Amino acid sequence: MPKFNKNQYSLPEAYKFYKTTTTTTEPVSYKQYKLILDTWGEKIIEYLLLGKDVKLHSGLSTLGIRKKIKRTFINRKESKRRGTLIKSSNIHSGFYVASVYWRRHYTAFSSGGWTFIATRQFKKELSKVMLAPLGHTRYVQRAIAVSNQKHARATYNKKILKL
Repeated sequence: MPKFNKNQYSLPEAYKFYKTTTTTTEPVSYKQYKLILDTWGEKIIEYLLLGKDVKLHSGLSTLGIRKKIKRTFINRKESKRRGTLIKSSNIHSGFYVASVYWRRHYTAFSSGGWTFIATRQFKKELSKVMLAPLGHTRYVQRAIAVSNQKHARATYNKKILKL
């Protein structure tokens, strides 16, 4: 998670916004609201670890896990012990590393100042999946979803277009 910024919204402020914008006559209580958000977050983690993309609400685009080829990694424990930089082969995970990918360029609003950083617990769960035999096969290297031919050509040429 990103560091706390006092300009960010807190959970009570988000709940107040929910109460003013809901169309139901009786909105859920604050405790139920918090429980719903916690459960929703756990389900998103489960879907991501299974290799599925998750579409976020309110025009926040999509989260997914993508794998990249990485032949070597720095063995920090051995490097610290020996006092020099030690590189090791990444054969244990099929020469792949995985990370969470947020398609921020397809949001419904300007996302210039936003970023997504996964929690430490989620990264540990992801590394367990990657270290399992053939764990990397759950994830794709690069998936491109476009709405029309113009966007397909622009994406192929690595240009970013706002929808």
